[in-house]
Amino acid sequence: MLDPLILKLVSIGFGLLLLLAAVHKLTALPKFRATLTAYEIMPGALIAPASILVPIVEALLGAAWLFNIAPTFVAMTTAALLGSYLFAIAINLLRGRIHIDCGCTMGTAAGRDQQLSWGLVARNSILIYGRTDRNRTHDRTSHRIGGLRNAGGRLAGYRIALRLPQISC
Repeated sequence: MLDPLILKLVSIGFGLLLLLAAVHKLTALPKFRATLTAYEIMPGALIAPASILVPIVEALLGAAWLFNIAPTFVAMTTAALLGSYLFAIAINLLRGRIHIDCGCTMGTAAGRDQQLSWGLVARNSILIYGRTDRNRTHDRTSHRIGGLRNAGGRLAGYRIALRLPQISC
């Protein structure tokens, strides 16, 4: 099993990421609805309910990460949520629609929306892969031999993922 400190840091990271994303969406609900509409992924009738449901799910998942509630379910649900974001971004990139606000710009100045890029797809892929840290188990031998390497690689991946939004692909 990975060092409990590493697992706790990953949990805190995902918890804060999801809680901040939820607050960002809920405090700018009209903008989030416009972003969902711009993706052209779901029927118009689902935009209003989804614009409320998505941040609520993010907030619940964020709290669950922070308070270690149902870790396996939370990790898998987080991966599914990030996977849905990855899918929506990739579909629009393949359609050639890069001038859409990704909906993930937290704490930036007004008018500085982050457009879709393959870097966002890569970032979400790394985060989906990384969420498995929470429930990863190893026998003693593999933990001693590979545990530190795996943890170090994932932490490096998180650092890369945090910088990827700045990469325009």
